[in-house]
Amino acid sequence: MLFEDQAAYLQQLKTEAGLDLDDPRQRLLSELTDTVSLLCHQIYSLGAVVDGLNETLEEVQTLLSYDFELEETDEDGNILGLDDYYDGKEIPLYEVKCPKCGDHFAVDETTLQKGFSCPSCGEKLIQAE
Repeated sequence: MLFEDQAAYLQQLKTEAGLDLDDPRQRLLSELTDTVSLLCHQIYSLGAVVDGLNETLEEVQTLLSYDFELEETDEDGNILGLDDYYDGKEIPLYEVKCPKCGDHFAVDETTLQKGFSCPSCGEKLIQAE
């Protein structure tokens, strides 16, 4: 029996029992029945939420499993990799160490001349060490 059906069944039994709410024992039984019925409703609702989350997770897993490999080929039929798209223009990078946080990162010459901020701590840096 589903939780939702169980909750309705408990409420029906309580109604059929005709409990006297002035009697402390019968009032306790009535309150316990209401509490169990409420828990059944909440568990049923959580099940629906979990089902929705599982569907969303499956969609995310499908998206993450998408094949991002390049499918273009050269004249010989070989699949082109990232290096095959490289245009030969090499941009020199300079290693920089932030004096504030000690983080190491690389910048190109243009960025080095213009000045920049540390990506980790935000410290303004004007030139490389």
